[in-house]
Amino acid sequence: MLFLKGDNHAAIDLQGQAVKFAGEDRKRHFQRTLDDYKQGKVPNEAGISRLRGEIHSSIKNKEWDKAESTLAELQKLLPPDADEDEAMFHNELAWRIAIQEGSEERGLDLAEKIIRSANAATQGHNAEILDTLARVLFLKKQKETAIELQEKAVSLAKGRRKAQFQETLDSYKQGKLAKIY
Repeated sequence: MLFLKGDNHAAIDLQGQAVKFAGEDRKRHFQRTLDDYKQGKVPNEAGISRLRGEIHSSIKNKEWDKAESTLAELQKLLPPDADEDEAMFHNELAWRIAIQEGSEERGLDLAEKIIRSANAATQGHNAEILDTLARVLFLKKQKETAIELQEKAVSLAKGRRKAQFQETLDSYKQGKLAKIY
């Protein structure tokens, strides 16, 4: 609010304190806002949130072109070094598509594009993202690649997820779509 009222220095000082005291889960978000303030820009968080909601709605309604164009709009607002949180948001989008009843080819193509982007951002080291990518590819009849990716997901997973991902791998090896967990 201070920034919007023209008191940039106070806004920058307070946001700097927020960054300093923030927990790890919020520190990046607060830092991006501080960076925007320092550049004289209003933070994009409201726009980002709105676009994310539109993407979810488009996926729910199987409006693939709209989801894809809104995703492209969102990418323009995000910093070039999007973090793990953003990759997990992409994972969630692709997962929603992959678990819809009667997933269409167009939806699966979009899910693959989204999840491959997330996988690249995490350099192929996130078990959740690999699991989603494997499911999308299994649905697209790319069984062998899905199995390879699921094996990697199992190797990276920890705790309860390791067992779930192993069940999924076993299903794929039997040529069956895994249950949703």
